[in-house]
Amino acid sequence: MVLALLLPPLRLRLLFVRDERYAYQLVRRCARRVVMLSGIQVRVSHAERMPDAGASMLVSNHVSVADAALLVAMLPCDVRFVANHIYARYPILGPIIRGVSANIVNRSSWRSRADSGQAMQDALASGRSLLVFPEGTTSESGEMLPFRSGAFRAAARTGRPIVPIVLTGTRELMPANRWLLAPASVAIEVLSPIAATDATRDGISTLTEQATAAIRAALALRSCQM
Repeated sequence: MVLALLLPPLRLRLLFVRDERYAYQLVRRCARRVVMLSGIQVRVSHAERMPDAGASMLVSNHVSVADAALLVAMLPCDVRFVANHIYARYPILGPIIRGVSANIVNRSSWRSRADSGQAMQDALASGRSLLVFPEGTTSESGEMLPFRSGAFRAAARTGRPIVPIVLTGTRELMPANRWLLAPASVAIEVLSPIAATDATRDGISTLTEQATAAIRAALALRSCQM
């Protein structure tokens, strides 16, 4: 009911908004209302690890279509997403996703991926923080997929730090192939930033492995605590 009441009016408003910052604020306010009115329990830990100044590349594991909305609502900073073109074409969610996205990427197209990589570098260089799901999609089992290197390449080439984000609970909140929210507790943990200064192939590979290992370790620790 909350989604049915809030999403269609937001979509209509976004059709007439041309200012990117204002569109983002509209989506963020709506996401926060959904969290509040739905009674979703969200815990954010170690938000103080977010860099105080300058742009950052935030990278998160990806388990549900609800991930982006929860992060927009709860992260203490303005970020723009790199979104999959499939989600951006959804009838109601499409305009909303475009409202918080720096660019839309078709991961099956080499040209689209190349354009997205350049757009990420331009955004970071201009001082805009980005949030990317390096897996590119979610897995049916919920297991974390291998990370693609595009986000790490953009961070290394611009010297912006990588901030790993660990997200749990959204798969239970919105199970696969369902558009109804279920009762769940969501946890968002900000891990320690990783310096990105080596833009060589080996440096980017190492950066990707470091972020992957940090998120996997945090997920394993959380699983043991449950």
